[in-house]
Amino acid sequence: MLTIYGLKISYFTGKMEAYLRYKEIPFRFQAITMTEFEKTFPKQLGAQQIPVLQLEDGRLMTDTTPMIDWLEADDKNTPILPSHPAMAFFARLIEDYADEYLWRPAMHYRWSYWESANLLRRQIVDEATDDIKLPKWMKNRMIYRRQLNTFVRGDGVTKANWHHVENAYLGGMKILDPIF
Repeated sequence: MLTIYGLKISYFTGKMEAYLRYKEIPFRFQAITMTEFEKTFPKQLGAQQIPVLQLEDGRLMTDTTPMIDWLEADDKNTPILPSHPAMAFFARLIEDYADEYLWRPAMHYRWSYWESANLLRRQIVDEATDDIKLPKWMKNRMIYRRQLNTFVRGDGVTKANWHHVENAYLGGMKILDPIF
């Protein structure tokens, strides 16, 4: 059985879980603590990203698109990509758009608005910080600052360009709606 190491609120862990559920591939989910994430996987994989997929033979993989491609190579009966080359190209293009371009608005909507950030930081603290011996209020504050500074401000989102980030997302959805 495959094991996914990640967090339930993770953008890319959700992508991997959705794929496995769709394909009806059995897997076990294992929440990863901050300590495991920062100390174990970068040494084994050379990267610090989730989810990490552990294969039945113990090998580890990361990066959702290559992981899905690898799993797809074993299943020729029900491929997720269309067989027509042009349709497959557009499917890949939309996936890349969701992975690379929608990342910024997703993190903005998650962490720039207090209501969302408050809920999500508590979920991360409850799921991933049992091994950090600090008061819960301090862990909540630490996670909120980490997420906001790394994934919003660190990705160039500021109050001055919020409007642009949100309009780019909403405009993209308006264009894609008739396609979907």
